[in-house]
Amino acid sequence: MRDKQGRFINGHLGIGGFGKGSKHTAEAKEKVSVSLRGKTGVESRRWKGDDAGYVAIHTWLTKYYDKGNKCEQCGNENASRLEWSNINGDYTRDRSNWQVLCPSCHRKFDGSNMCKNGHLYVTENTYINPRGHRQCKICMLEAQRRYRAKTNSFQGLGYSS
Repeated sequence: MRDKQGRFINGHLGIGGFGKGSKHTAEAKEKVSVSLRGKTGVESRRWKGDDAGYVAIHTWLTKYYDKGNKCEQCGNENASRLEWSNINGDYTRDRSNWQVLCPSCHRKFDGSNMCKNGHLYVTENTYINPRGHRQCKICMLEAQRRYRAKTNSFQGLGYSS
């Protein structure tokens, strides 16, 4: 808001977004606080459902499901701790997608017979690098294709390869 000479009136913030610079009254703050109190899970305004991140879903599983006291794979009851292990790669809040494993079984399950993209480690598809680690040949070929496509796109721009 401006005065007759075109100057901003003292205390006015000028042009801005809706409600910019305005403050909520104590009564309005209390009203919002009461309306949100006790709302958790689906009722919460921050609920993301199955779009939640890795840590949020693990925290949710720990809160709503008991891990028990033994590994679902080997039955070990003396494990240092038990961990949630995803079975099929879908990070959802469905308990059937998860199993409780001891750390040893969890590492074996995650690195067992598939690469991180889900390709099976079979003799025709597995490369053992000089350090003794397995690598998926399909993933290696895809990485080479992406690299070559990227470097070929720079050649026309005057970059040397």
